[in-house]
Amino acid sequence: TTLFIGIAYFLKVIFFLFVLMAMYVFPVYISFDLNPIQAIKNSLLIGAANPLYTLFMLILSIIIITFLLLFPRLIPIISVSLLSYTWVFFADKAICRIQKYKTVTKIS
Repeated sequence: TTLFIGIAYFLKVIFFLFVLMAMYVFPVYISFDLNPIQAIKNSLLIGAANPLYTLFMLILSIIIITFLLLFPRLIPIISVSLLSYTWVFFADKAICRIQKYKTVTKIS
């Protein structure tokens, strides 16, 4: 049974990394001139470097999904747009923070 517990833990970690990548990959791909593989790697790094924004994104996503499950008639109207806006809002803040740090290190 310890093998199954280890596999379950491994799958949870892989799922968390996939969600982390999914939240940041499109804003990173749009903001930087990268190929898709580099965008995936950088989205994981940006998500790990900004845990507070990532946590806000996860919490707001859970709140939005819960709200949409309570009112299912709103799902076709605002589900994708509201989640996308939330993810892009916080991802843009994380990317701007990294770009600001990048310009500060170039100047000094």
